[in-house]
Formats: sequence, structure tokens, C-alpha cells
Amino acid sequence: MNEENCTDWKRKYSIWSTYRFVYGMIWKYEKKILAVGTGKILTSIGAQVMGVVIPAAVIAVLEKGGGMGQYLFSMLGLFLISAAVYGAQSYFNGIEMLLAVFRAKHCATMLIREVCEVDYQWMERKETQENFEKGMMAMDGGDYDGMEGFVKQNTELAINVLGLIVYMCAAVSLEPLIILLLLAVSLIQMGIYSLARKYEESHKDERGSLWMKQHYHETVTDNIQAGKDIRLFGLRVWLLDYYEGYTKRFKRLFAKESGVYFVYQLSVLLMSALRDFVCYTYLLGCMSEGMRTAEFVFYLGIVAGFSDWFSRISGNLTILGGACIKVADFQRWYDNAQRTHTSGEKVHTGKKISIVFEDVSFVYPGSDNRVLDHVSFTLSPDKKTALVGVNGAGKTTIVKLLCGLYRPTEGRILIDGVDLREMNREQYFEKISAIFQEPLILEIGLDENVACEVREHLDRTRCEAAMKRSGLWEKVQRLPVGMESSYGNVIDKKGIFLSGGEQQKLLLARALYKDAPLVLLDEPTAAMDALAEKATYEVYDRELAGKTVLFISHRLASTRFCDEILFLKDGAITERGTHEELLAADGEYAEMFEVQSRYYRDEKEETHEL
Repeated sequence: MNEENCTDWKRKYSIWSTYRFVYGMIWKYEKKILAVGTGKILTSIGAQVMGVVIPAAVIAVLEKGGGMGQYLFSMLGLFLISAAVYGAQSYFNGIEMLLAVFRAKHCATMLIREVCEVDYQWMERKETQENFEKGMMAMDGGDYDGMEGFVKQNTELAINVLGLIVYMCAAVSLEPLIILLLLAVSLIQMGIYSLARKYEESHKDERGSLWMKQHYHETVTDNIQAGKDIRLFGLRVWLLDYYEGYTKRFKRLFAKESGVYFVYQLSVLLMSALRDFVCYTYLLGCMSEGMRTAEFVFYLGIVAGFSDWFSRISGNLTILGGACIKVADFQRWYDNAQRTHTSGEKVHTGKKISIVFEDVSFVYPGSDNRVLDHVSFTLSPDKKTALVGVNGAGKTTIVKLLCGLYRPTEGRILIDGVDLREMNREQYFEKISAIFQEPLILEIGLDENVACEVREHLDRTRCEAAMKRSGLWEKVQRLPVGMESSYGNVIDKKGIFLSGGEQQKLLLARALYKDAPLVLLDEPTAAMDALAEKATYEVYDRELAGKTVLFISHRLASTRFCDEILFLKDGAITERGTHEELLAADGEYAEMFEVQSRYYRDEKEETHEL
């Protein structure tokens, strides 16, 4: 970010814009927070004042005399007032729960919604993901971080500033030099505290880096998959050496920070001792000149509370600075995400779909290399097309363009003659079923995974039919709770796992349940052996009849049943035709097919010999 952009960013996301953003959201969604926060401010100041007034009042009653009955009556009155104030303060402390609910219900929900709806191509950028991680920090709970910490610290700041004003008003009858001394000592303590906090903040990146490294090693040791290698290759010593090294660096860093805070605490102790000596000497002098004991106790509490208010205010301002930065990060990400919401108006109403790639080229942002170079082809209903080529040829980029996740740098993608840019994005997504190389299987019920809906809304009959057609039903029937069995064991300890082949059956069932006219299969069987892949593709071929289907694979034999095969190399289609036509052309497709066939023949012979 250059200096000019940095200045614009700071101007747009200033501390005042942060206040407008946060309290604007509170006013819109949870006004009760403002009422409860005001109540907490008033009762907290009242509780502090009561702590000074009650001892002085007790002594005043004793000095006044009047008998045990009057004394008990006065004490009862003070007790009831105190109980009311502290009880109200306890009630208004419920703002913390309100803030936690507000953060989870509105702020985090808003962020999650944006992540799911934001432009996919923009979200893939490294800069966007880094900004998203910063924005997520604004969703942290606690007294110090993000939006929740911002509101809490503002409430505490209001309490401390108003409390200081009340104490200053109460001390107005004291010697002006005493008031100046109290202010001077408090300001010096606040300045030293700010220096200590700045020193701690200056090591924030180092501390964060050490934490990430230490956390990585903790995660590795907890990983069941890594457990085999740790034991077989003796990585335990290596892990412990690194972990202990990070721990030692943590200790040295904390020792330095603790030393700085020790200097702060020592300075506070010395200056507080000086303040107390001067003030107590002054108050004792006032007592010798006729000041009542009750007044002496009252002013003693005022003197002791002065520096405490200043220290709290200093802490509030320091923490608020960090919280403002995090909220501003969230604002910036959210505003940028909003600007990526581009969608056309036109909708597709047909039950079948035809797609034309018309001279499409694609370049990733920030790059000069063409991932796709003037690619043209047609996908038609009742026609199965295969897109093949080596890894890195651009096959997955074509899939993302077909899905509307990317937009062409040049050329057009036509959906039944309509430019994809003009289509309503959400409605177009409904027309697509896709099975990707790295499938998303959530830790929810198998039925919910197939339907992509909560159980209360899914069609059980349709779900069962999809599982039967995909071949998964035989497995599901053997499970104790059938299709309601959960996948994985993080959320549900009784959850089950599926083999690679069973996962593919579940994904096919998902596609069949959705019954979309366009089906994209982006190397979903890459982890399977050749025979298993061939069998899986035969199921796809049978069950997806009548759809517009694009098969993507780097194994050529698996897609020989397709009506047309497109051979992609270096982002361009260099050959096209049926399997037999491409073999007869004796080009690169035929050469790759021969190499792969020889490999699988050798593999089969070795297996037979074993």
C-alpha cells in the first residue's frame, strides 16, 4: 500500500468512523446494549463513590452521637442504599452477555454471510485472505479485542472519566497545590504506563510469530496422520527441540516485558508514596486545625482514588487503539466485499442447457501469463464432453469459468445464447452440479450432505432414491441410524467415515438429488487407481444421461466413452474429436494415451505376478 493510499485508508477508517460503524450497528440491531451500558456507567460510578462515602458517613454518625437506635437506623439506611447500588451494578454487568450475543448473532453472522456470497475470484487472492484474517480478529471476544472489546473499553472509559470528574468536584475544597500534585503524579504514572504498553506492542509481531510456530508444532503432535511418521522416523526429538527453543525465546521476551512493567510498578509505588506522604501530611495538618474525622476519611479516599482513575483511563485508551485497528480492518474488508457483489438480471428457465465458450482467454490478476488462450468449444444437452490434458494445462480454470466463479479476461461464455455476465448469479448456481477433486463433505448427517439442506427441509424419498442410484444405499442400510448417520467424529463422536469410493458415491448422490441440467466433474477420481476410476466413470455415464456433462481428467482411458474429447495443452485446445479419431490422428493425445496404457499394463502384470 503506497503512502497516498495509506493516507486515504486512515482518513476513511478513522477512529470516528469506527465509532459510527460500531454504534450504528448496535443502534440498528441491539439498542438494549446502549441502555444497559448507560446503567453500568452510572451504577459503577455510584459504587465507587459509595466506597468513599460510607466509611466517612459511619464516622460522622459516631461523631454526632444520638444513641444506639439512631446509629442502627443510619446504618440500615446506608446498607439499603449500598445494596441497591451494588445490586443494580451487578444487573447492568449483564452487558457482557449482550455484547457476546451481539457479536455472534450479528457481527460474525454478517462476516460469514459475506464470505459465502463474496466474489470467489476476489476471495482467492492472497491479499484478500490476509485482510479477511485481520477482519476475523475483530470478531474475537473478550475485554480487549475487536468489536466486543471496543464497546467494553468505551464503557469502562466513560466510567473512569466521569468518575475522575466526580472526584475532582469532591476535592475542589482542598488546597489547589494538592490537586495539582494529584494531577501531576497521575499524569506521570499514565505516561510511564503508556511507554510500557508501547514497548509490549513493539514486540507484538515477534510474539505472534513465536505463537504461530509453537502452535504449529502443537498441532503436528496432535495430528493422528502425523503420528505414524513421528514414531517411525524419530521426529519426537526434533519436535521437542524446536518447541523448547520457541519456549525459551518466549521466556526471554516475557522477561524483558516483565522488566519494563516492573519499572512501571516501582515508579508507581515511589510516586504514590510521595503523593500519600504529602497529602496525608496536609490532611493531618487540616485535622489539627479543626477538620472533622469524617471529612479526613472522605478526602483520604478521594486522594487514593485519583491516580487509580488516571491509570484506568490510560489503560482504556491504549487498548482502544488496538481495538480500533481491528474494527477498521473488519470495515475495510466488509466494504471491499460489498463492492464485489456483481450479478446480472437474466435467468435461465429451461430444463436443459447449452454452453458456448467463445474465444475465451483468462489471466490471473497481477500476472501477464495467459492461463487460457482463445479457447472455444460447445457443451450440449445429451452430449458428454471430456476435457483432458496434463496437470496445470488450465482444466480447473475452465471449470471455475463455467461455474461463474471466474470472469473471462477476453471472450464470452454464452448460456443458451446469453452472456454469463448478464445472468443472475445465484439463479445460475442452481443450474450446476459439480464434483471437485477435493470434495466438501461436512460433519453432518449423510442425508444432509446429499441434500445440502437441514434435515427438517430435505426430501427423504428423493434422498434415498439418489443414494440407491449412486450405489451408496447398500452401505447406508448397514449403518445403525441409516442415512441420518453423521460423517466424521469431531461434532458427533459416533460419526462414521467413508472410503474414497464411497465418498464419490455420496457426491454423485448429491448431484442426482440436485438434478441440475449442467454437471461438471473436475478430476473427482484423481486419488483412485485406474480400474476404480473407470468403474466410477461408467456409473457417471449411466446415471447422468440427458444432462450437459463435462468430464475432466488427466487419465485418457477413463473418458473414452465421451462423445467429444478436448485435449488441452498450455491453456489452448490443440486437439478435439472422439477417442478413436484422436488416436487415428496420432498426435499428442495418442502419445499420452500410449504412455498411460503402457504404465497400466506394466502395473497389471506386476500385480498378476504377485
